[in-house]
Amino acid sequence: MRSPAWRTQRSLAIITFDEDGYDYEHPAQRVATIIIGSQGVRRGYVSRVRYTHYSLLRTIEAVLGLGTLTANDRYAQPVDDVFLRGHQAAGAFLDVRPPAPGKPATRSASTLASVSGGMLPLATARPAHPTAFVVNSASNSVTPVDLVTHRAGKPIRVGADPVGIALSPSGAMAYVVDSGSGTVTPIATATRKAGKPIRVSADPQGIAITPDGQAAYVTNLGSDTVTPIDLATGHPGAAIAVGSMPRAIAITPDGRTALVLNWGGGSVTPIRLPSGRLASAGPRSFGRAGRAIAAGSYPFSISVAPDGATAYVASFGSDTVTAINALTQRAEAPVAVGQAPDALAVTPDSSRVYAVNGDSETVTVIRASRSIVPSAGPAVIATIGVGYSPAAVAIAGQSAFVVNTISGTVTPLSVATGKTGRAILIGTYSYPTAIQLAPAGPTAVVISPYAGQITLLDTATRKVVATVNVGSYPVAAAITP
Repeated sequence: MRSPAWRTQRSLAIITFDEDGYDYEHPAQRVATIIIGSQGVRRGYVSRVRYTHYSLLRTIEAVLGLGTLTANDRYAQPVDDVFLRGHQAAGAFLDVRPPAPGKPATRSASTLASVSGGMLPLATARPAHPTAFVVNSASNSVTPVDLVTHRAGKPIRVGADPVGIALSPSGAMAYVVDSGSGTVTPIATATRKAGKPIRVSADPQGIAITPDGQAAYVTNLGSDTVTPIDLATGHPGAAIAVGSMPRAIAITPDGRTALVLNWGGGSVTPIRLPSGRLASAGPRSFGRAGRAIAAGSYPFSISVAPDGATAYVASFGSDTVTAINALTQRAEAPVAVGQAPDALAVTPDSSRVYAVNGDSETVTVIRASRSIVPSAGPAVIATIGVGYSPAAVAIAGQSAFVVNTISGTVTPLSVATGKTGRAILIGTYSYPTAIQLAPAGPTAVVISPYAGQITLLDTATRKVVATVNVGSYPVAAAITP
């Protein structure tokens, strides 16, 4: 600290330790980490955000303006909250791309360009069998998997670093979000052919399609915007400004409102969507953004109740779930849950919400907003223990299925009684992170990025049906009817 580097420059010292063994410790292991800065670090501050060693690597890369090494650090949350405002280590560097040989690093431009020719015709047919289209982030591909034969088809090439996928209401078209190339790739699900990528903006992350299938809305984390796409023409519309670092988006069942989850802004931005036929020539034809709604620190997941009355937001940094009235666009008082909630699911009757607490190995069951009255007691109904490092949840029939990453299991949970069933082993060291339910039938697809595979689970018998190898680092899936 007496060196010129420390006294005259911005310097950062990080002291941390290796993680402990793979031994299912409870509660979740904590790794001591101390961050000391010559300037710009919040003195005496203790972060409540869940970080990993990859987060430290992502922070160092951002500070030095470097590219990332693998999907592990590429998708890690940089350590931002320990820095004073204006000194964030990552923030402004999130859209840095690795430099070309002999050229300095540059940031991606937040531009929109119309697609001129080459757009895949809007398909109407869908696969004969229900098919899971699995997004492989590290191999820049989508693998179709027939859920009847359990066979994987030939990988479909898409853009760089794909992170998300959405299907048209008919299931005939899939739209893949390519975060690294700032595009969306359309795929005809019956022919399994990809069309010309649609340019959106910097670092797109989330996508949602309107119930009528006319438009898609894509969140661009690197430009704080949402890009609407006219799906009939494949043309992007004018970007809609939202909050800081928009990560996810959900559309109400009536198609009137899109709700944008702003990870960096701790808020949700509502977008009033147009009714009737789109007029893609006008800048306001795809909707207008309203005032941001506060939703807790680092909101991570958003889910709209099936009845469309309420949206629920899980805030990873503040350990809360916030209910937002979809009609009035006002938030209710946040409900305290476990540590680092990272996933949500609402029951089909919209009566209960299941919040997955990633750092406390529990699921918090919440009475839905419309049922909360002074005589009803607290909003939290129960807190139920599950596996180690739960990361996702889906509700099928009268059961919730919770994915436990470190345990490599899925915990079934009775909606009626709150009791857990025997954990379903997905695979030791498989590290599952996501689950997707088939629209029809009792099949669930569990995604294991590090194993490069998906596991097909029968939700009725609670047994594993098959394990299928897909591409490198699968992260998401969409399933046709």
